[in-house]
Amino acid sequence: MRDVQLDIYRGLTMIYILCVGHALFWLRNASEPILSVILFVIPIVFFIAGAAISLRKAERGIWATAANRIRRVAVPYYIYAVIMVAIGALATLLLRGTDYFRLMPFDISGYGWREVRDILLFQNIPNCPCAAHIWFIPLYLILSCTFFIQEKLMKVINRHLYALICLLAFLAAQAFTSLSLLRELLCYNVFMVAGFVYYRKIKVWAVASVALIAAGALALYMFALGGSLCPMQGHKFPPDWIYLTYSMMVLCLISLILWRVKLPNNRLIRIWNERGFTIYLYQTIVFWIVLLLHQEGIITLPVSPLRALLDSLLVLVLSTALSFLTDPLERSVLRRLRHS
Repeated sequence: MRDVQLDIYRGLTMIYILCVGHALFWLRNASEPILSVILFVIPIVFFIAGAAISLRKAERGIWATAANRIRRVAVPYYIYAVIMVAIGALATLLLRGTDYFRLMPFDISGYGWREVRDILLFQNIPNCPCAAHIWFIPLYLILSCTFFIQEKLMKVINRHLYALICLLAFLAAQAFTSLSLLRELLCYNVFMVAGFVYYRKIKVWAVASVALIAAGALALYMFALGGSLCPMQGHKFPPDWIYLTYSMMVLCLISLILWRVKLPNNRLIRIWNERGFTIYLYQTIVFWIVLLLHQEGIITLPVSPLRALLDSLLVLVLSTALSFLTDPLERSVLRRLRHS
């Protein structure tokens, strides 16, 4: 039986990423410490991914997993990348030298093999404004495609012990290497394994205990050792124990709040759950529109809670509306590929 609440969590998480996190950060609607306080959501994405895997009735092998991820992640990304490059080509040819190009520069005239490689490897859409969000796609692909190996390991090793080993592996990586990709993989794997092992399988006292331990560690770091959580971006790239501990604390607090709460479902949340990744990709276009509204003087409000609320609502409405174009396009391409 499908876990509807998990679907709701996924939809609300996607809404939070775009309409709160990116709307505040990319549109400069907040400053520290707010920008650090809100920076916890990507670990929740991986926790939900692990939880979803735990609810599957049958395990997937490497080929079935790879095919599923290619269809649901890689192909949609490449469709998005082609559209972005096409827009960049039009902007370079038609708008270069105009005020609109100055406001939203997207110049592909310098593209070479390095830029093509970055696009193919999910690294970047070079020179494309508002495309920084694709950074986590390689991590998600690697972890989701290889998680079946961890499933097999957890049949041999006690799951709780395995979760601890994953945590220790991340801490060891932080201590001995500055390799960003490795640290990111090991950090988000902690949350993916936690979702797989503990979603709806843990007592409330255990969740509360983890939250208290995490809060105590952060308090010790700040008040006894003179450390700072701000800016959290400095702890996130590459991730360190501060970012992991803070994210774990917030995850536990959210879990405690939702422990006995059954969230209502509605059409908006279903759209953001079912089309979440597509909406996430094409937020680039949505933020172009909102930024142009600001830069052209159509939105003239000063930075304030009212402007932040207006921008968040714009992002919500525009992202939802755009999905009625991008989702059918994506489905059409996938159908053609399936039948080719």
